[in-house]
Amino acid sequence: MQAIIIAALFGTAAQGAGDKVELVRKFKSGEKTAYTFVSDLNAASREGYVDTFIPENIQFTYDFTLSTEKELPEGTAQVRFQRPKISIKEGETFESPPKTTVAKLDHNLVFTLSKTNRVLGVKDETPKKSDKGKGGGFLVSLERGNQEQDDPISSWIQFLYQFGAFVNFYDLGPELPDHAVAVGDIWKQTVGYQPMQMNSGADKGKPIMGRLDMVYTYKGTSQLAGKSAIWIQATLHNESDAAPFIADQIGVKLDEMNLKSVKLQLNAAIDYYLDPANLQVMRIESKSDGFASIEVKGFAGPIREEKFKSAASLTRK
Repeated sequence: MQAIIIAALFGTAAQGAGDKVELVRKFKSGEKTAYTFVSDLNAASREGYVDTFIPENIQFTYDFTLSTEKELPEGTAQVRFQRPKISIKEGETFESPPKTTVAKLDHNLVFTLSKTNRVLGVKDETPKKSDKGKGGGFLVSLERGNQEQDDPISSWIQFLYQFGAFVNFYDLGPELPDHAVAVGDIWKQTVGYQPMQMNSGADKGKPIMGRLDMVYTYKGTSQLAGKSAIWIQATLHNESDAAPFIADQIGVKLDEMNLKSVKLQLNAAIDYYLDPANLQVMRIESKSDGFASIEVKGFAGPIREEKFKSAASLTRK
């Protein structure tokens, strides 16, 4: 993840490895903070007998504010999230020139957040709009071909793209541990589900819909543009074959299906830099990559391949 961090901005951790600290998000009524998010996603795909990958670039940009409206007992608070619009810039393709779409969404949500920055509740106060002109889903679908909406394989691949772009993922900052930590200590957060196999116990090897866990590591204190910052690093890795899960769900043996494999992979790394005074986000830098590959019997090589890389950032204004 060091490649993400600009050496001139970020220093090294200074806290002793054995020192335990409580990481607690502190809220203050009336506090309002503005942020900018940018995500650049480079994807490529190919199908059937086509050897060449078709590239695609999409950039997501939006500004939003977080306003603490009410402090609640035990360190919790009501925080309003407001985002007027999302800009979606699609790069040039073989079929169309570059274009930019602005989705005017007027998002207005009130989150109840704990002192560990967990979402305890949410109230959506976004103005209601008709379906026409609403802007629909603001994430541009990267699905290719004529897939059905209820196709589970396409939905799993879509999850890789949506998570990999980081849109909506870390706007509120990281979930914090509920216990004191020292440099190097870890904690986990479940961020989604994908087909995988049990890796231990009596059911080892059994296909399941398993949890995807983000693993957080407390890195101590660092420097961000000359200011002290709390540094938390998060990583996610998932590599699986969904074909055994599909066979199990329909009650057949894997070798009885035409489907040979559905390989899915996602890697992500995120660096959070938080204000030591209240653990509010100062800056976030992230990278991800992933791919999907589908193979069937009687066809040499994958009938469909998808791959992507992304880089994103969130900056406090």
